[in-house]
Amino acid sequence: MTSPNRTYHIGNVRDFPKICNNPEFKVSKDILLSIDKQIQESKLIVKGERVYYDTLGKLDGIVTEFVTGDNVKYLFAGLSGREVSNDHYPQYEFLFVEKGDQYKLIKKQRFYRDIAGIEGLEYANIAPFFSLLLTAIGLIGSIIIVITNRTIGCVDRKRSVAENVSAISIQGETTQ
Repeated sequence: MTSPNRTYHIGNVRDFPKICNNPEFKVSKDILLSIDKQIQESKLIVKGERVYYDTLGKLDGIVTEFVTGDNVKYLFAGLSGREVSNDHYPQYEFLFVEKGDQYKLIKKQRFYRDIAGIEGLEYANIAPFFSLLLTAIGLIGSIIIVITNRTIGCVDRKRSVAENVSAISIQGETTQ
């Protein structure tokens, strides 16, 4: 199956304004209403736990029409739902095939996208803190290593001096 959509023939993502403003490259409103009805009747859409949200069950996404090598038309809908529980978002994929002048739902699937973590502690917010923390730990570790090396060096020098002094005093006693 090949998957060029109708926008493929006139250019790239840079050409989005031309594509968006050209009614020839849009899926008709009747088709969208038809597939929306089939999506809602598929019983795949999760409404969520929080009844006070006024957007539960509403979907955002993209619908793309494409034609296979054997000239069969398909519509693919990649949709995102609203939060159904804490940081838990449904994602939907629907595939429709054209039969006559109508599109029929042939495949569907739902999966979830989770946004883990503590609210406000996303990577962009905590990265500077961790960078400073790791820098401080590195500096403290380096200071400890330098102090330890200098202490060991002083102890070794004192021991060496003490050994030299005792060796000199032993030599002095043997010569007298």
